[in-house]
Amino acid sequence: MQILEVAKFFGFPPQSKDFDKFLSTHNIAERPVFIETPIERIVRKNEGMVLLFETDDFYTETYGPVHDDGDMIFSKIQVYCENHDTGFSRYSGTLPFGLRFESTLLEAIAIFGEPSNNHRSGPLNHAYSWANVQGYRVGMCFLPEGKSVSFFSLSPKEK
Repeated sequence: MQILEVAKFFGFPPQSKDFDKFLSTHNIAERPVFIETPIERIVRKNEGMVLLFETDDFYTETYGPVHDDGDMIFSKIQVYCENHDTGFSRYSGTLPFGLRFESTLLEAIAIFGEPSNNHRSGPLNHAYSWANVQGYRVGMCFLPEGKSVSFFSLSPKEK
């Protein structure tokens, strides 16, 4: 599953006809629904990815209108490098925008410009985000000293 391929479904619930078909094609049977938690995830540790779903109200408030009715709306994909100590395998797809897991912080800045936000992620790692990259919010967590990517995330840009 390629990141930009699944990103076409931002704003859709997993039960939406085309998104449901897409998930089934990729052997994903889970279809998050709202129970008690405003965030649900489809976690694929062996594939190095997480698909994040948020309530329809939160999605609308944060990103804009949803594209189909449902209580949990697809809002983010996060993929991992094997360097991240979480038990995730390395994502085997291609990172978008010319990035690689071996990209450095300086390479990311050369592609996107200065980050919109940055903060520590755990005792050693550092996370950066760019608010509007071709209509998306890009997040990257770098291993110490910005030498390689621990994980990459993509979500719609906020309104």
